[in-house]
Amino acid sequence: MSKTCQGRYNESAERWEAVYQGKVLASNRDRIGGADYLRKVIEGGLSIKAKNAGITKIDLIDEIIDESGHAVAGDVQTVEKEFSINERFTIMEDYVDMVAQRQLASTLVTGEGGLGKTYTVMKSLRSSGLQDISKMEIGAKFGGAKGYIVVKGYSTPKGLYRTLYENRNQIIIFDDCDNVLKDPTAVNILKAALDSYDERVVTWNAEGWGGDEDLPKRFNFEGGVIFISNMPKNKIPQAIRSRAMCADVGMTRDEIVERMRAIVAAPEFMPEFEMGHKLEALEFVAENAYNPMVQELNLRSLVNVIKARESKPETWRRLGLYSMANS
Repeated sequence: MSKTCQGRYNESAERWEAVYQGKVLASNRDRIGGADYLRKVIEGGLSIKAKNAGITKIDLIDEIIDESGHAVAGDVQTVEKEFSINERFTIMEDYVDMVAQRQLASTLVTGEGGLGKTYTVMKSLRSSGLQDISKMEIGAKFGGAKGYIVVKGYSTPKGLYRTLYENRNQIIIFDDCDNVLKDPTAVNILKAALDSYDERVVTWNAEGWGGDEDLPKRFNFEGGVIFISNMPKNKIPQAIRSRAMCADVGMTRDEIVERMRAIVAAPEFMPEFEMGHKLEALEFVAENAYNPMVQELNLRSLVNVIKARESKPETWRRLGLYSMANS
């Protein structure tokens, strides 16, 4: 007799879970695509635990369990249904170009890591005529071209304040700086820079100024900010989300494969590798997208499989699957 388990998002564990009689049969940390993953794993007979228990169906509950254990309304993904993943990437490029042209003060790009957010942002900035001046000395001339700087990682609120001041007329890309969003002082500083007002005044109101005579306690910020985050959009503080144009490119596994197809078709993607090998690798990744061993699927997975296909033609499939399972 066929049995049915329940699928739900566990907020405290930050993952989707297939549960039967209190036991977790399968799980996935992809907030957007996790439900789809569980359905294919359970109903496709790919979960050994589910098969052993005679479970062949899953009932996905449209609710989320919050950190206190209470059920709350689940996200209705109307945006994801309305806009394809490739269209959402195009919208992201448009937002970046608007920041580059100073038509927009800031944009926030969210979605899992390893899916091409940073690459697409940098490509859009170059297409807009900007160049990376991150490694140039402050005050150095660079031919009159407009520039942007890239900030990776995060130190302190004072470090953030200094970065904004020293680059107050440039485009600043914060990449892999999610810890900024966990510090209340840093969030307050960032809020002023992200605002859409004609005059954006950044002020140091916290204690601990200490000996930074070269920094004013307030200044006008006239640059642009692009914040690239690996956090889910709902985890970003509302004060930040409300001040920036948000482009969320979180994806289901099917959408990841769809995005991979668009990337592989671009001539600038890994041009040193044969197109035939890239397409073979892509189809292999698509075939194994819902393999229970593959907990995370991203662009790095595809890149590794392509390299295996090119260099190890006899064993590349086993190498590729092993790489995907350990990514």
